[in-house]
Amino acid sequence: MTFPIGQTLSGELEKIQTPSGQFGISETLSHKLTWSHYVELLKIDEDLERQFYIKQSEQHRDENHMEMKRGVLVTIISERILRDDLIELIRECGSKGHTITSVVGDGSRGIRASDFEGRNVKIETIVNASVADAIVDRVSGQYLEDYAVIIYTSKVDVVRGAKYGL
Repeated sequence: MTFPIGQTLSGELEKIQTPSGQFGISETLSHKLTWSHYVELLKIDEDLERQFYIKQSEQHRDENHMEMKRGVLVTIISERILRDDLIELIRECGSKGHTITSVVGDGSRGIRASDFEGRNVKIETIVNASVADAIVDRVSGQYLEDYAVIIYTSKVDVVRGAKYGL
């Protein structure tokens, strides 16, 4: 597409129509489409074809829009010997997944059930508030008294909240 002298890109954008009417760059359509969409749409000379692709672009953006959801990050740091038991526990409470990291640290307890097992582990899972409460209650009741375990929670905002049951 070429522009005659004195014609601007924003002037051309004002001609783009959608099923609900005309929009300029600063009106509703500008919030629904990205700059890349505009670049491609301006290459289309046929108004009917352009309107079709505008509608397709709006639908695609709406379907793929990622909304942030509030969740709870539960972090458990424990002796390696508890890893498998803790993973089973968080699954039973409703966690849909977790991340495990080997960690090194020093604490006030000074003793461990088994140095043979290796480094401590950090297990993290993102869940809803009721699952977080269940995990904290069970870990506290079953492990805090006899093992070196730290458990804490943080509120987090995540994309794809459904993946975490949010």
